[in-house]
Amino acid sequence: MGAVAIVLVAWLAAAPPLPAPFDAPVAGVADGDSLVVIHDGGPLPIRLDGIDAPEAGQPWARKARQRAASLMRGRTVRVLPRDRDTRYDRLVARVVVGGVDVSEALVAEGLAWHYVRFSSDPRLAEAESAARAARRGLWADAKPVAPWDWRQRDRGTEPARNFAPSPAGPATGGSAATGALHANTSSLVYHRPGCRHYWCARCTRSFDSDDDARRAGYRPAGCCH
Repeated sequence: MGAVAIVLVAWLAAAPPLPAPFDAPVAGVADGDSLVVIHDGGPLPIRLDGIDAPEAGQPWARKARQRAASLMRGRTVRVLPRDRDTRYDRLVARVVVGGVDVSEALVAEGLAWHYVRFSSDPRLAEAESAARAARRGLWADAKPVAPWDWRQRDRGTEPARNFAPSPAGPATGGSAATGALHANTSSLVYHRPGCRHYWCARCTRSFDSDDDARRAGYRPAGCCH
């Protein structure tokens, strides 16, 4: 057995199994493809499977988050685990509410891309094709920029799934921040979605925009801006 195969077998043996599908109340919606549910007595961050929504600062980011929030916030949803995002310590899952698959709904409405790097789902591919043809949502723009291209241009990196565990997992005490920006009430810095410290233990305050955070006396964290 080769060295790569040995490492893969060891990793699979050590990786915790995915949980069975479960129902959970939504504590908050961070952006168009991220939410927090309450599970096993604490907050559990979830990345919606198969899609990538516009990043904070991109056109349509606010509308994508608002639509995701209108579908899920305050509701009890069905969580169908698909994978683990070990880099940001999140569960990757399809989320269904009222019979609606949220990933499919956002792509169909032109508020998210089918994340083809991690998904070959034909339903998402079909939904994106229809949204493009109808010029719905972000497809009404002349040259919409995919979030993965935006991240690479803006930060010089493209977040990847299952490469390395995040040094800081979700908060386990206090109230989970639920806005697009999570702010550390101790250091007075705030983090954007995708930042390695987005779910820090003291990130219990949230803001919808950079201006809101700055007016409250917070500054952007240097590690993800």
